[in-house]
Amino acid sequence: MEKPASQISSTRRTEIASRRGFTLVEVLIGASLSTVLLAGVLSTVLLLGRTSANIVNYSDIEARARKSLEQFSREVRLAYDVPTFSGTSVTLSIPDTTSAPKGTGTGAYTVTYTFDSVNRVLTRNGPPIDNPTGTVETTTLIADVQPIPGSASFLKYYRYVKPTSYPLGQGYVDGFAVNTATTNREIKQIEVSFLLRRESVTVAAATNKVLSARFILRNK
Repeated sequence: MEKPASQISSTRRTEIASRRGFTLVEVLIGASLSTVLLAGVLSTVLLLGRTSANIVNYSDIEARARKSLEQFSREVRLAYDVPTFSGTSVTLSIPDTTSAPKGTGTGAYTVTYTFDSVNRVLTRNGPPIDNPTGTVETTTLIADVQPIPGSASFLKYYRYVKPTSYPLGQGYVDGFAVNTATTNREIKQIEVSFLLRRESVTVAAATNKVLSARFILRNK
């Protein structure tokens, strides 16, 4: 028996309705929500990328500063003389490998540390620290070096000041107003200070202010 015409017409209308696409309003709403979500995801990705880049920059300049200061302090403590010095450069005389604190035999050498304010690098000129008889060469220890704002020099030199108002045998004291060395003979302590600045595209500059302790020339 044939179905009524009204039932056939109703079924066709239901099938047509089920195949109908999105309306313009629905498309616009969906596109807007997708844009907002995508913008949020991209902002998060960019933020994570910049944070990671900053962490890498800070870690790198911190490691380089620490390594360079350790090497510098090692040779300062060994040095028995300071032939030349200035606010940007210092030359140290290192004794030989014998027990003499001022030995000038095989293995003795001079080394010069220089802060190049034009190229913004700290360089070392001398034989390898672990091979005193090796070839003298200039190596860059740190890049992106700048003087600390308000300071005209990278290197400062101090002498020991023996107190006269205390009994003898109580050692030396630091007098910040009176112990600045003015001649190489007076130099007993060296202090290093500088600013490291590392910049990357689209990332805020990473800066690290380095102020060392006063390294003592034990053999001088």
